[in-house]
Amino acid sequence: GILYFSHLCEPTVRAYQCTQCSTDLALERDFIFRDYLGSNRGEAYLFKEIVNVFYGPKETKLFTAGFFDGAQVFCKGCNKCIGWIYYKGEDLQTQFKENKVSVEV
Repeated sequence: GILYFSHLCEPTVRAYQCTQCSTDLALERDFIFRDYLGSNRGEAYLFKEIVNVFYGPKETKLFTAGFFDGAQVFCKGCNKCIGWIYYKGEDLQTQFKENKVSVEV
C-alpha cells in the first residue's frame, strides 16, 4: 500500500526528526523532557505525541522504574526502532509515562 507521512512544518516551532532518515516525528510543543533513560537504557526524550511511526506487538518490559506494558516504536520512513510507548505501568509514581513515547537519541 501507499505510506502517508505527516510533514510537521510550523515556522517558529522546531520539529524533531528520525536520526536515521530525517522523517518528522514530533513538534517541540509535544516534548516533555530530556535526560531520560530509554528502553535500551540510553539517553532518550519523552514526548506526549509523535507521528510517522508504527508500533510493535504489545509486551511487558522491566525498566528501572518497574514493569510497563507497552510496545516498541518504529520510524515509518526507515523501519528503525526509535523507542518505546508506555501503555500501562504498575507504579503510581510512574503513571505520568502512560500513553507517552520515549524516543532514543
